[in-house]
Amino acid sequence: MKKLSLFIIALFFANAATAQWFWQNPLPQGYHLNSVMFPGTNVGYAVGEIGSVVKTTDAGLHWAALPTAVSQHLQSVFFTDDNTGFAVGDEGAIIKTTNGGTTWDSLASGTTLCLNSVFFTNNNKGFAVGRNCGSTDNGIILRTTDGQP
Repeated sequence: MKKLSLFIIALFFANAATAQWFWQNPLPQGYHLNSVMFPGTNVGYAVGEIGSVVKTTDAGLHWAALPTAVSQHLQSVFFTDDNTGFAVGDEGAIIKTTNGGTTWDSLASGTTLCLNSVFFTNNNKGFAVGRNCGSTDNGIILRTTDGQP
């Protein structure tokens, strides 16, 4: 009986030591989040509805909401380094930060289509793709070579 008890206790601790998922949302806010990007081991960003941007500096244990000047749903986020990042979303929304998310500037995209994904090869050269919101036609690819639209 003693061996069985020790086995059950050992099994409990072995299960507790394995990696697990932990609920993080709606902390610190309750909007749906659509994309996450970690430019480093501990610092990460997530974007979502109504211009939501949240940031972690402790590998996802805690998240803090960051202010943005947009109200469109953000669909994708990409950081080229610890400070420079871009997010794209509905109605052609593009926002950029150069200070680790403390402030975000809205950039003109030249389109009102929904932008679904953004990717940069360096601080200046990047791509965003999208489509006509609510439809599968009218795809668009945007490209920048200077970090601006």
